[in-house]
Parts: sequence; C-alpha cells; structure tokens
Amino acid sequence: MASRWSGSILGLLEKALPAHCERLRTLASRARSAGDDELVHDLRVALRRTEALARLFRGLPGKGDGEEQRASARTLRRRLSLLRSEEVGRALLASRAGATDTRLSALVFPGDLPAVRVEADDVEAVARALARWKRRLAAARGGAFAPRAAAETALLRRTRLRLVRLVRKLAELLPPDRKTLHAARIAAKRVRYALEVLEPIEPRFRPVLRLLRSFQDAAGDAHDLVELAARVAFVAEADTEAGLASGPLARGLEADATRALLSARAEGAALARPVERLRKSLGSPETR
Repeated sequence: MASRWSGSILGLLEKALPAHCERLRTLASRARSAGDDELVHDLRVALRRTEALARLFRGLPGKGDGEEQRASARTLRRRLSLLRSEEVGRALLASRAGATDTRLSALVFPGDLPAVRVEADDVEAVARALARWKRRLAAARGGAFAPRAAAETALLRRTRLRLVRLVRKLAELLPPDRKTLHAARIAAKRVRYALEVLEPIEPRFRPVLRLLRSFQDAAGDAHDLVELAARVAFVAEADTEAGLASGPLARGLEADATRALLSARAEGAALARPVERLRKSLGSPETR
C-alpha cells in the first residue's frame, strides 16, 4: 500500500457529508410513507456509516465537530436494535417451526413487536446535524484550513491513527473463539465501515472488505441462531406442553447454532492474516 492514499482525504469528507445527508433524507421520506420491510435494516446501515465517518474525522474543522453527528446516529441506531433483533428472531423461528405454529411463536415471542418505530423527524435530525457539519467545514476552508495542503497532511495523519487503532483492536481478537466471537464481530463492523468510508481513495481495501463482510455475515447468522436457540430451549424447559412441540426444534436449533459458530470462527480465522497485513501496511503514526 502506498505511503499516501490516492486522492484527497479532505475532498473525500467534503463529498461524503452531503451524500450521507441525502441518504438519510431519503430514508426519512420512506418513514413518512409508512415505511417498508427493509427500512429498519437500511437505516441502521446508514447510521453505522454516519458513525464511521464521524469517528474517523471528528475534530475537523474544530474541536467537537463530528461528535454531535456520531452521538445522534448512535442513539437512533441503538433504539432500533431491539426492533431489528426481534424481527429477525421471529422470521427465523417461522422459517423453522412453520408459520402455522402460532402457539409456539407466541410463547417464544409473546406480545407484539416492541413499540419502536422509525420516526422521520429523528432521521431528519441526524441529517440536519450532518448539514451543520458540512457548513462548518466549508466555512473553515478559507480560514483555519488555509493552506489546504497543511490540512490534508494533518487529516491524513489523524485518520490513519484512528484507523490503525480500529484495525489493531480487531487483530487482537482474531482468530476468534466462542467467547470472543461477538466482540470480534463488533470490531469487524467498525473496521468494515471505516474502510468503506476510505475506499474511494484506497481501492486496495477492497479484498479485505470482502473478507470482513463475509465474516460479519457468518458471525451475524451465528449470533441470531444462538439467541433463538436459547429462547426456544427456555420455553421447552419452562412449559411442559410447549416442550413437546419445541423439544426437537430446540435440539435442531442448537445443532444449527453450533455449525454456524464453527463457520463464523473459520471465517474469522481466514480474516486474521489479511487484517494483520493491513495493520502493518498502515503503519503506526505517533501523533494525533
């Protein structure tokens, strides 16, 4: 990897801010139209990308810039996490138990889905925060950011340091075992979204990005199966009548979860060496 990324890192941020803002406003429009089956998923991905952008470039052009954007995106994403997890769990159970087994589904997931909705105004608030950051960045270009070359150098050094920290944390968790798989999955998400931010100026991130996505998918599948297997097993043990219906299902889910965990760990093992190479290629900047 070249000692300097190809293209302007400052220019990347200047393009990314309005693009993220527009994406969030499109999602807000979808929410106003009563939403759709993929809205929660698409919004959580967009919010993760906003967090990654803010995590890499916070403090630019001045102290505190990016912090509001990261916090607002994170808060909204976390509010939607419970809803997304239960949506996935219910769909996974239906695919294995059959949509007609309503009694079992009601026991495993009692009541309606959590009362969490995508409010268009909340999404718009994150978009407005990004727009404010964009205006501050534009205003600074004629002041503190002059000359531009100096800003490029400082931003490059700071961004590399932040990326190195994310990659180093992931490298320490690879290859994952059963206890560290969840932590490795979270660390891999952060590295993935950070690399996606920077990919336009460093195409050589693409091979490791493919591996990160593959590991993330496998680890996510394992997580969903482990969670569902635990819920079904609990019902099988706590309710005698339900146990008759869900006992075989619980055993099947436990076996599926075990296989999924082994697959995720294999993906994590395949990721370990490329991540270590990435860490070394980035170097270790000494100053922020």
